[in-house]
Amino acid sequence: MSPIPDILKELNPQQQRAAAHLNGPALVVAGPGSGKTRVLTHRVANLIQNHNISPFQILAITFTNKASGEMKERIFELLGSKQSRPAVGTFHSMCARWLRVDGMQTGLDRNFIIYDESDSEQALKQVIKTLNLPEKFTPSSAKYAISSAKNALVSAADYPKYAHGFFQEQVAKVYPLYQKLLVQNHALDFDDLLFYMVDLLVEQPKILKKYQEKYSHILIDEYQDTNQAQYILSKLLAQAHQNLFVVGDVAQAIYSWRGADYRNLNNLKKDFPKLITYELEQNYRSTVNIISAAKEVIKNNRHHLKLNLWTSNPQGEKVVLYTAADEKDEAGYIIKQLEKDNDWNAAVLYRTNAQSRALEEMFMRAGVPYRLVGGLKFYERQEIKDILAYLTLLINPNDSVAKERILGIGKRRAVKFEQELALGRNNFNDNSPLELINEVVRAVDYFNYLDKGTPESQTKIENVKELRSVATNFDNLGDFLENVALVQDTHFPSQDAPPNHNEVILTTLHSAKGLEFNHVFIVGMEESLLPHSRSLSNPDQLEEERRLCYVGMTRAKKRLHLTHAFKRLYFGSIQCNLISRFASEIPRELLEERSDYHPTNNSLTESNSSNLGNDDPISQILSRDYWGLE
Repeated sequence: MSPIPDILKELNPQQQRAAAHLNGPALVVAGPGSGKTRVLTHRVANLIQNHNISPFQILAITFTNKASGEMKERIFELLGSKQSRPAVGTFHSMCARWLRVDGMQTGLDRNFIIYDESDSEQALKQVIKTLNLPEKFTPSSAKYAISSAKNALVSAADYPKYAHGFFQEQVAKVYPLYQKLLVQNHALDFDDLLFYMVDLLVEQPKILKKYQEKYSHILIDEYQDTNQAQYILSKLLAQAHQNLFVVGDVAQAIYSWRGADYRNLNNLKKDFPKLITYELEQNYRSTVNIISAAKEVIKNNRHHLKLNLWTSNPQGEKVVLYTAADEKDEAGYIIKQLEKDNDWNAAVLYRTNAQSRALEEMFMRAGVPYRLVGGLKFYERQEIKDILAYLTLLINPNDSVAKERILGIGKRRAVKFEQELALGRNNFNDNSPLELINEVVRAVDYFNYLDKGTPESQTKIENVKELRSVATNFDNLGDFLENVALVQDTHFPSQDAPPNHNEVILTTLHSAKGLEFNHVFIVGMEESLLPHSRSLSNPDQLEEERRLCYVGMTRAKKRLHLTHAFKRLYFGSIQCNLISRFASEIPRELLEERSDYHPTNNSLTESNSSNLGNDDPISQILSRDYWGLE
């Protein structure tokens, strides 16, 4: 056995084997908290320091600019010099760099500009107007469809072959005109960077050979998140030398809605028959109990490589399963627990953005500073401000700010609002705030305005529905709007300010990927929330929901709390959801069950009990045979 290089001695045996890999294709299946970035950076340093591989022959690809920056710094620290600079960047940044050098071979202007989301939608707006398409066909819905096509390497010329139904048939008309407009403007959108680069390598063998010779060793992080274009690009670049080294974990694949395809990990074995697989199973982040609970959840998925995740960390506290009376009790429990533990390195994770509303209000009323990651505060969201503007004009028709806002939504909708609702504003107090919100949404066809056929637009619709939950607490519109204003006026640190160790993080489960906290609360552990209602009839989507839960659980270092509510005011109505199947999959011996009440005769009564008995309804739901697991 070869001696272990000094630069690898600080790694554990599994990490050492992976980082010492020299030639040929390799897959590192890295469990959460297993040190995958250490393996990637140490392998780069080992290739340069001990195998005389030029840093200019190494290409390391990550998915975010932040991750690539961190990787560069770690490599420099290991090598002790910033003179050794391997190419480290995202797929998109590397493709942009290459296209500025060789894109002219396909007719690209070297000085092309890159359109962001807003630029792309403006260009699509021009095309849609030219084609005189129905209002329902929006720039954002077209952008989502065309982006999906480009990520699957489907060109404008080929798209009609795959178009089914009215919407896709309209996309087939828009796509080529949009591309023509981009060419005229010497522009590429974000997805073009990958599409054009793959096309260049396929159509120009000499250029392909140039990049194959330039990069003898290619390393790619988070490979489970690659789409078709990224997979083909990496396959082409590594075809000649076969030195493709990727890190990934199907159990953490949670971005299919962005075009990511975890099956790319499985396809590697077919395209690279000599693939060697390494497994990183030691978790350095979480306690034994947290790891054990997470493993019990994820093992019920069929489509992933099974890892025997383990840790040498302490046993730790049991995972707490808290049964709340409602969403207010749920938030109140979190606040009490944070104050009791006095540990503000904490995060509250939820499945949908709309769930942040109840949490934000309770945190603000209790004076608990928080930071919302990956999104705007509930009342700052565009769709919420739109509805509030309509409602404001019912009370105060002279509000120029609100008037300007609804004119921005559309003059036709402003006229409908004036004709159908505002003319009768003298009688607005005859209706509850909830009824008025429903009337506004109906009168201006607001959900149709929001619905772009994208996941983001569905989130916006859910947020408007959740505004109904606030409205149910008020009898008149004036009190409702005053409450909203007062809640927003609470003075908290700016969400753009530098991180503060006394701020609790609120974020979706999707946005929590890559983060870790001492204390994690996953709220809304209920059927139709987690797993989401849209996944319940689709086995593949249900498996992704389970992966999402697994990712959330493994963000916790010391303490993990799972909460669900006996009843929940959500989207303006009372919901009584069953406890999530994911909670039921955790063995009872790993759980500490808590509740401040016992449901008796279908009513909620206050109780000082801290544990649930085996005979109460919640305990029956938690039993594994309830779900047919035994």
